[in-house]
Amino acid sequence: ILNISLLFPEDIFVDERGHIFVLDSGFMIELNAQGRYVNRFNLFINGQHAGYWSFSRDASKNFYMLSYGEGVVRKFDAQGTFMMSFGAGQLTY
Repeated sequence: ILNISLLFPEDIFVDERGHIFVLDSGFMIELNAQGRYVNRFNLFINGQHAGYWSFSRDASKNFYMLSYGEGVVRKFDAQGTFMMSFGAGQLTY
């Protein structure tokens, strides 16, 4: 496995291809099945770290991030682009 630096890894997900996604300090790092770096997704919203601590993915490969700092769930597409959020009395698109 490639030696990568992680600050505060909070969750991990392995997809059907064996790619490893690590949620770490406002970023999601993707590694291939051999542990080599593929991509890093910036999950900041308006320049702010949202305090993500868990995530999941749907059949369309969208990611859902749970933010403990704001009490919201945020949806990102497979490329890491913010799509919507809900929770804490709000629903935005």
